[in-house]
Amino acid sequence: MDLSPWTVLAALVSSAVATVVLWVLKRKYDHSFFRRHGIPGPEPELLLGNYKQLDKDRIKVMDGWVKKYGKVFGYYMAEIPYVIITDVEMIKECFVKQMNAFHERPDMLIPVEPLLSSLLYNTGEKWKKVRSVVNPSFSSTKMKLMTRTIVGCCETTLQVINDHVADGKAVNITKLFKGLSLDVISKCALAWEVGCQGDPNDPLLKVVRSVAEDTEVTLVEGALKIPAFRSALRWVFPFTPISKIYCELLERLRRIIHLRRRGDKARTLDMLQLLLDAQDGSGRDGCEGRKLQCPLISDDQLLGNCFVFLVAGYETTATAMAIAMYELAVHPEEQDAIYEEMKEALEASGGELTYEAMQQLKRLDMFVCECLRMYPPIALITSRKCNKETVVLGQHFPAGVNVMAATWQVHHDPEVWSDPFRFDPERFRDGVRAHHPGAFIPFGLGPRECLGKRFSVLEIKAAICTTLRKCKVLVCEETAVPLKPVVRSLFLRSESDIMLKLGLRGP
Repeated sequence: MDLSPWTVLAALVSSAVATVVLWVLKRKYDHSFFRRHGIPGPEPELLLGNYKQLDKDRIKVMDGWVKKYGKVFGYYMAEIPYVIITDVEMIKECFVKQMNAFHERPDMLIPVEPLLSSLLYNTGEKWKKVRSVVNPSFSSTKMKLMTRTIVGCCETTLQVINDHVADGKAVNITKLFKGLSLDVISKCALAWEVGCQGDPNDPLLKVVRSVAEDTEVTLVEGALKIPAFRSALRWVFPFTPISKIYCELLERLRRIIHLRRRGDKARTLDMLQLLLDAQDGSGRDGCEGRKLQCPLISDDQLLGNCFVFLVAGYETTATAMAIAMYELAVHPEEQDAIYEEMKEALEASGGELTYEAMQQLKRLDMFVCECLRMYPPIALITSRKCNKETVVLGQHFPAGVNVMAATWQVHHDPEVWSDPFRFDPERFRDGVRAHHPGAFIPFGLGPRECLGKRFSVLEIKAAICTTLRKCKVLVCEETAVPLKPVVRSLFLRSESDIMLKLGLRGP
């Protein structure tokens, strides 16, 4: 029997309407998740959940939600539920004491390589395996050996600063320290010589900056706007503009790995050599030749971890260094105290800025800790996935829900920190351990906290010491006071570039 065109059209329209109705019903059910589990939170939009609300000003919006809904509440990224916690005891329970129930990170919206094979998203035995390989890169011994390289990069930055001091112009501190951060990470992690300092248009710097700053917005918006086709986006990704940037950086990393495998360069102290040794089965420390009990790792894991360390370490440390310089400028009394403390330590070390000398600088350590409290680089993304139904301090967490510690809100909670918006390094006179473990979490908490946190802090301290040794950091007309932090993508940064003047110290 022949069907008329109108009959076919009516059938297609009916099918389309039924599909839409079923999708709406399914989405409404998904959005009843928190209501069914007695967790308060903002009302989600049908398509994107609460994503568009967060997209306005993430810090401000999250502050409002904490004030309205309390220290445990939920929101949706499209249909994906996230429980936000700002209670320090609950953070400690989830991220440390009951870490077996919250060990994995949330699933990637678009599972693309090399991120999928990195420590960020490895799970179970894969995660333990790679973590055991990379861990030695950040031992005290390695930190001592890398200090000279870090200080050397900082001295290159001083040469760039001298040019600005000579002409009396303000210095774009944000751009300056992005170049320094990439230089340090490239040399220490990959033994990669780059010429990015002093040249904001350096090709590598532009590529890494694009990956660090643009990726999250591009990928998340695409995945959330087309949630029904999220799995297909994995195959569409190679044809997107952001993929070209990824591929360019990955190709550079592949060339470095290829040259190292060929043995064209001497064995060096870096993370890459440890990964290569683990992969080829030699199981040897990349510098000292100690035997390591490491099984093989895949090419994707090798490339993925180099990629993540380069991109994530670059952005977060660059921001932290720039903000530290700003705080030195607006708190000259802190600058003077750190300078005097540093002079004494340098006299004791024969004038060389060593790892041991920096470890003696208590005032500097207090200052850096307060900078990281006030402006945590990872402000809103310290998250884990609940892998089994769990009760934490009376709060029920269903299996599969994502749990996020809102670092910014914890660090600015007046119940945890007195007068939290006042910059006061004295809070850390007795060290970080004097505070609740869940109260100070700039690098996360628990077994999956940032592996490179000691490296990042060492780099920040070296940048401060090297700069203050030769220069005074000053506020100028171009300095935006107060500094306004924003979170537009993954990481916290200043709303506008930080501009300061640097004056040479007398002999």
